Amino acid sequence: MKINPETSSDGYKVDHKRQYPEGTQVVVSNLTSRGTRRENVDEVIFFGLQYFMKEYLIRQWNEDFFSKPKDVVLKRFNRRINNYLGDNKVGDQHISDLHDLGYLPISILALPEGSLYKLRVPCLVIYNTLDKFFWLTNYLETILSVIVWGPCTSATTAFQFKKALTKFALETVGNTDFVPFQGHDFSYRGMYGMEASVMSGGAHLTSFVGTDTIPAIDWLEEYYNADSDKELAGCSVSATEHSVACSAILNFVDKARGENGTVTEDELMNLADIEYVRHLITEVYPTGIVSIVADSFDYWNTITKTALYLKEVIMARDGKVVFRPDTGDPTRVVCGYKKFNSEFNVGEENGADWSYDYDEALKNNYELIQYKNGDTYWLQNEFLIGDVSIDELKVELTDSEIKGSIECLWDIFGGTVTDQGYKVLDPHVGLIYGDSITFQRANDICEGLIAKGFASTNIVFGMGSYTYQYVTRDTDAYAVKATFVRVNDKDINIYKKPKTGDGSKNSAMGIPIVLKDENGKFYMKDHGTFDELHNCELIEVFRDGQLLVDQTLAEIRERIQENV
Repeated sequence: MKINPETSSDGYKVDHKRQYPEGTQVVVSNLTSRGTRRENVDEVIFFGLQYFMKEYLIRQWNEDFFSKPKDVVLKRFNRRINNYLGDNKVGDQHISDLHDLGYLPISILALPEGSLYKLRVPCLVIYNTLDKFFWLTNYLETILSVIVWGPCTSATTAFQFKKALTKFALETVGNTDFVPFQGHDFSYRGMYGMEASVMSGGAHLTSFVGTDTIPAIDWLEEYYNADSDKELAGCSVSATEHSVACSAILNFVDKARGENGTVTEDELMNLADIEYVRHLITEVYPTGIVSIVADSFDYWNTITKTALYLKEVIMARDGKVVFRPDTGDPTRVVCGYKKFNSEFNVGEENGADWSYDYDEALKNNYELIQYKNGDTYWLQNEFLIGDVSIDELKVELTDSEIKGSIECLWDIFGGTVTDQGYKVLDPHVGLIYGDSITFQRANDICEGLIAKGFASTNIVFGMGSYTYQYVTRDTDAYAVKATFVRVNDKDINIYKKPKTGDGSKNSAMGIPIVLKDENGKFYMKDHGTFDELHNCELIEVFRDGQLLVDQTLAEIRERIQENV
């Protein structure tokens, strides 16, 4: 989208120039994550500023403002503002003066991108370098906020996933070799526009390498000096989708239906599923990794009968066949249930005296109890409910559903056991799940696998828009606030401290200085000076229209990895 830089601000900011005290010379603001809605998180990742500076402060201002004839710029500014606010006497002299200057008289100091820092510690400070343009600092607040908070939030989400997956991998396999591939970006189609998808997709790639958002790689090459010829900026594998699966399977059924009238519809569908998978793994992709969406019709049939029928073919391939379930409860589909196979009497009346070792089941976190006279299961946590009919507690489940996908594949293909004592599937098969995966669900799945004796690295997570789009600026409470002004050569430490609030909206006081403690953690000191600001952990990255530091994807990944 083409925008006009001089009006890329909230409407209420247009006339703030006249609202500051007369004689205002300098305004200092900062961007801070004031809190978070994430559980057990008190640090966030900084990422996205370099894109903002290169694209919005340099390219767009230079091409769409400074390089345009001044009369053209002033005409469009006045047209927009007068149509928007009416004759409010904003004037255009300040816009004319800025155009005459020929650059943005702004300084930005920031933490290195990829830094992990505490909540309520500023990640950047911005101020005007020429007194005449004091109004410009917070005029840029809106565009700064809207561009930077998203990549920061997505980078923090990716970091939290990577940190958890690293912990589980070390516990179950003793290394983290597979972790960079274990988080895969599925969010492209679900994001709120192209720019959101590439900014979030680029942020995902600061912690992982798996992605289906191809333009995010282009974005990283253009703005973060990545080079996919020399480094693994992002990657994926050949994969199917439902349109492919449905077309192939139903085409087979349609052709075969009239050839043998004795074959049932279910049998035809099963044969079609086998033919569909066989064709993919022997003719289309005879080698390498291929991901097959497996739930267009009967997922458990595919993961058991089809997989068993094609076992020899799969095991003989030079590559991996990855099955992809896409519907249902992700934790149950992947992990199944832990079942307690103890005989007990269920009785025949409501509120009957349940006779079984409930304490043993509860202690071992079993989720299903099996009735001694059949294949019916009850949910373990339902047994404490008194006035409920027995039939209401029954759960109709197949053996495959109880086992879950990983155990089903293990029963067919086997694998190895790590030194830590956990099962790892044979490298010819794998599983990826990408529907409604959240941090909590990924954590539950890893814990569920571990509880059944499987390594966490048996699964790849597709992290979609449910993870990356289901956020707001308030997820990590990002805000740009002014905390210092100079008026008629007098320095004033300003701050925000609403009595009606709970303290979360309180701002820093004066120029914030960011330092490191003895443990290497960032912390903030209020009431700083400009000398302290330019000699702290915040590095000047932009000044007077020029980029001063040009960071690379590799450097950012290294900083993040150090904190994992």
